[in-house]
Amino acid sequence: MKKLAIFFIFFSTIVVAQQRAIKLNPIGFLYNGIELSYEEKIEKNNSVEFTIATSKFTINNDSNKNQFNAIGFELKYKFFTSENNTTFEGFYIAPIAQFIDANRTKIYGGPKDNITQISFGGIIGNQWIIGNKNKTDGFVIDLYGGLQANSVKAPKTIDVENIKGLKARLGISIGYSF
Repeated sequence: MKKLAIFFIFFSTIVVAQQRAIKLNPIGFLYNGIELSYEEKIEKNNSVEFTIATSKFTINNDSNKNQFNAIGFELKYKFFTSENNTTFEGFYIAPIAQFIDANRTKIYGGPKDNITQISFGGIIGNQWIIGNKNKTDGFVIDLYGGLQANSVKAPKTIDVENIKGLKARLGISIGYSF
């Protein structure tokens, strides 16, 4: 039991020493949605970021107006190029993977359908931490851009051609690091 307690204290100390951030993408509000991210430093120059997003959108097809509610998940693994190993600040490169599931909410002459999107890509960005001298806690600003390839599954009655394929991606997230 004593060994288990020592292991737990040692493990807890390691976990507490890691840096974390919670961020919000304000651009999501323009699309009737919200995007919330959690980032954690896992190695000296690497972090992992998990994002959950919701949105509402409309796709018009011929005479049908299709309204959807969507939920999405995204995973980023950030490689920071900075020599500063104490924080996740500076220029980074990150592969991304994304999954989005959208369900039709209002049906105008059609069956209840859903759209599924799976995306892979890469981004480059810069993240700043504005706070104390050692930059481990404070406000976070994350600007990024890149490309992602979208694979979309949808019924033939819904036109998703403008979603499929290789697309540009730009973003900004703001939050707090602790």
